Amino acid sequence: MAAGVPCRTRDGRLLEIAALDDAFALVADDTLANLPVLSDTDLAAALGRLRDPKLGDVLFARLGSGATTLEREVEEALAQMFSDAPDAFVDRMMGDGRDVVTIAGLRVIERMGHRSLVPLLQAMLKSREGEIRAGAVRAL
Repeated sequence: MAAGVPCRTRDGRLLEIAALDDAFALVADDTLANLPVLSDTDLAAALGRLRDPKLGDVLFARLGSGATTLEREVEEALAQMFSDAPDAFVDRMMGDGRDVVTIAGLRVIERMGHRSLVPLLQAMLKSREGEIRAGAVRAL
């Protein structure tokens, strides 16, 4: 069993995210937007090591945050989480609709390196947004 990820809630309780139910409860109650015991960067890395795509809500909330170090960890964690289910990641990324998330999502796809995503990347080369086209080129 994977080690839990320590996290402090808004009301000061110390929890460990080790189970799917814990993560969903934190997301549903909006308690994960608190000051974690670990830094956000360490928290993202630890969640990625749990490799459960259902915990992706926690990381998707930080995707496209703009904080360079955190962004790299979030992207790497998402790539690890969704390595066995890249289509689930793409559905989530495309469903967001914000260019900043799509651009960050393309970096996640680049890290995954799944050949099954080549048709999607080729279609994204036709995007009106230059950064999306550039991200698709890098991911190819």
